Amino acid sequence: MAVVVNPGLDRSETLMLRGHAASFTPNLTDRRDNHGLVNTEIDAVRCRSGSGITRASDLTGTQNQTPTMEVQQLDPPPSQLLGTTPFSLKVGLASTHSLGSGTQLLERGWTLFSSGVPHGERRRAAVGLLIAPQLSRHVLEFSQVNEGVVSLHLQAGDRCLTVVSAYGPNGSVDYPTFLETLRGVLEGALTGDSIVLLGDFNAHVGNDSDTWRGSIGRNGPLDLKSSGVLLLEFCASHSLSITNTMFKHKGAHQYTWYQDTLGQRSMIDFVVMSSDLWPHVLDTRVKRWAELSTDHHLVVSWIRLRRRMPDRLGRPKRIVRVFWERLADPSVRGVFNSHLRESFNQIPREVGDIESEWTMFSSSIVDAAIRSCGRKVSGAGRGSNPRTQWWTLEVRDAVKLKKESYRAWLARGTPEAAEAYRQAKRTTAVVVSEAKTRVWEEFSEAMEKDYRTALGKFWQTVWRLRRGKQLSANTVYSGGGELLASTGDIVGRWKEYFEDLLNPTDTPSIEEPEAEDSEVDSFITQAEVTEVVQQLLGGKAPRVDEIRPEYLKSLDVVGLSWLTRLCNIVWRSGTVPLDWASGVVVPLFKKGDRRVCSNYRGLTLLSLPGKVYSRVLERRVRPLVKPQIQEEQCGFQPSRGTLDQLYTLHRVLEGSWEFAQPVHMCFVDLEKVFDHVPCGILWEVL
Repeated sequence: MAVVVNPGLDRSETLMLRGHAASFTPNLTDRRDNHGLVNTEIDAVRCRSGSGITRASDLTGTQNQTPTMEVQQLDPPPSQLLGTTPFSLKVGLASTHSLGSGTQLLERGWTLFSSGVPHGERRRAAVGLLIAPQLSRHVLEFSQVNEGVVSLHLQAGDRCLTVVSAYGPNGSVDYPTFLETLRGVLEGALTGDSIVLLGDFNAHVGNDSDTWRGSIGRNGPLDLKSSGVLLLEFCASHSLSITNTMFKHKGAHQYTWYQDTLGQRSMIDFVVMSSDLWPHVLDTRVKRWAELSTDHHLVVSWIRLRRRMPDRLGRPKRIVRVFWERLADPSVRGVFNSHLRESFNQIPREVGDIESEWTMFSSSIVDAAIRSCGRKVSGAGRGSNPRTQWWTLEVRDAVKLKKESYRAWLARGTPEAAEAYRQAKRTTAVVVSEAKTRVWEEFSEAMEKDYRTALGKFWQTVWRLRRGKQLSANTVYSGGGELLASTGDIVGRWKEYFEDLLNPTDTPSIEEPEAEDSEVDSFITQAEVTEVVQQLLGGKAPRVDEIRPEYLKSLDVVGLSWLTRLCNIVWRSGTVPLDWASGVVVPLFKKGDRRVCSNYRGLTLLSLPGKVYSRVLERRVRPLVKPQIQEEQCGFQPSRGTLDQLYTLHRVLEGSWEFAQPVHMCFVDLEKVFDHVPCGILWEVL
């Protein structure tokens, strides 16, 4: 079982169904049953499509109306849900057979929050939440209760929702424990939150609307069992309503579970909502034509919210960048240096202020790169929406045939139609398996080729696969433990955190060292700059000035002399350009709770010409500092590393075992020691 919450928009949204793009304008007529609940049905729909007029129940199209919310129950695995569902899904909650718990970023920006049994145990149950890119930034909190219950705290416009996905036990013995778990989740919800419970509750609740007034309607099946009574008592105590029973539909649109071989059917998958959402519920019903390869049918519930829902994230913008990879071609590199030489010949011989000199250099080198290399469209904005690699035309046609066979079986109900559907399912499974195998074989061959011819690309792919897709935190905790959700508060918290981290106030006092005569006052030579530039690592992200390391590594004698001139201007004036003093701090997640700022490591992106200048200074200072460094230090020492320390420790332990002598060791882990550098003391030492 899976459930999808689909918040609609107050702007047009076009969907596709049966190969036709259609638009419709629904005329809604509200009517209330005896319990005062809104029972809204679509009376008429004017529709236009490529093949003429279609029935309203057969399409989903362009909507121009008050914001609505759809709640859908689905059963496919999340990877198939993204590409085969005919709805514009926003939040999906799925009962899966996956192991483990956690968060995973899927294709097209979808986020999967899952909770299941630990690895190594039998796959009893697992539930998950599938969040669309539109709403991923509005997720405030995700709680993993157990393998059968998860909850999501979601900001939907001005309204906060606590959405719970649950998988109820089959037996009545374990049902009270299951309801106690749900009760704990609801009691932990924030005051004022709207409640939505979704899932396979495995309970028969009947239709006694007089006894359970407000909890159920009169439009459900007659069967009532002990687990259903417990669920109704739970709903009554928390002012919850089972919306499946509030609307009148024929049996085919009420029963959510079928067992055709035994001739059994029941309503056990429910959409349960709190009392503040009752007036906004338009309809809840089964959509049988959604073929999901399960014995549960799709359940859809529409809610009309009066407040604006979060805006849909538009198609990713085209990402255009300089095609800097072409600088590896000697001819392109020659054109690049010729353009830069033209700009260098136009600068005045007299030295100006540092900002004007820096502006001329940075703009000239970026312009030369654009003119020589051109631009390249890259990233997610290129072409159409990406699909899974094994989703080929053959797979698509097989899935389409399976869905058509399923609808034909629903319409006819004959043994021949059932056999045709089973055959289509088997054929589709074979086609999908062959497509996946073919994709993996092609990937393996490409990796083997890269290992022989492009070792850097090979290890980059390995690193990307091991690292996985990274998620960003949509909420963070303040210094006092309060959960922050707004963009302004989150940015302010990050600023506060890094200011406190990078500017320590409790610094120790030291004795001022005696000044020594040195020969570091000489001008910076072009040989020093050239040596530092050649040691820059390529393939790194550009900084605020858009200068990549490949630009500097491609400079000829004229370009290097211009960069040397710039460094000497900074050296003589004692001031650096504003771009050199500005950096972009990127938080990189390490481990723990993603909403805690201290679980991130800050990476500051600085201007590359500024880093060249600082490394030249570091090379000049190192000979003066080296005599003061103890021989045992391996950190920040050339040709030394942790392996040397491990070897020394290993030899010490071997000696202690050989001569039966004790060894006393002390391991000190200084928290964020490189972020707590006292800049004032550092300047005094230098």
